[in-house]
Amino acid sequence: MAALVFSALCVGAALAFGPGLQINVLSNLSIDSMAPLLGAAPAVVASLVIQIGYVVSLMASFLLYMHPMRTNVAEMIWPPPDVAAGQGAAPAGRRGSDDEGGGGAGVEAGAAAAGVGAGRAAEMEARHYHVLTYSLLAAATLAAVSVPNIWAALSFIGNMCASVEAFIAPGCIALALNGFWPGSKSSGGGSSGGGGGGAEAARDTEAAPLLDSAAGSGAVGRAGSSGGRRRSGPGGAAAAWRAAAVAGNVATAVVAIALGCGLMVNGVAQQLVSWGAFG
Repeated sequence: MAALVFSALCVGAALAFGPGLQINVLSNLSIDSMAPLLGAAPAVVASLVIQIGYVVSLMASFLLYMHPMRTNVAEMIWPPPDVAAGQGAAPAGRRGSDDEGGGGAGVEAGAAAAGVGAGRAAEMEARHYHVLTYSLLAAATLAAVSVPNIWAALSFIGNMCASVEAFIAPGCIALALNGFWPGSKSSGGGSSGGGGGGAEAARDTEAAPLLDSAAGSGAVGRAGSSGGRRRSGPGGAAAAWRAAAVAGNVATAVVAIALGCGLMVNGVAQQLVSWGAFG
């Protein structure tokens, strides 16, 4: 239904305004643009109705945006406590008793730590509700007054968000999954636990060989050194494939992040040029 409505609007606007159709269709719905189609008096009424409807739509949608925006700002200002303790509890639980649900205890500890952090952010948000709300309203009003053309703001935000969502964020996630991000699981994650750490890394690799390939390769290397020639054949090939997978993932992530940053810089530069920032 939404696709049909937008398609009808696009086709109708193209048929009504032809080559004079603006990128921002609201620019075509002015009194001067609609007067040849509707007449002078109906054009005034139609323009007022459209403007009032647009204002009502903005006010109604702003209420939907305010709650998640206030929550995100509260979590950035008052970040949850370091969940690394909860993440570290999972390996300890697994080493302590694999058959007695130690892994489940570690996962529960990590979830509990994350819940404590989210609860703290929610508490601070409720305590500073009015300050956050009116500060965000003031910032939005200042931005609306400072930017004369809404299309410039929409294109600028769209360029930034599209680059981050399509390239930069997936690349950062891939780096974190492969242990190349601050606070993520390092490539030698199971080495500190001796033989138990190697077994743990091997079990992690069996569960998710691509995500824990770095830890798995370390486990295979340790097992190969202790097992002699018995592990040198298939184990060495598996370790080589895992290392190649990690290298491919990291290279792809770096290229994606670089491409996203390049697109973002290019979009910002084009927008500044259109604004006349460079003379």
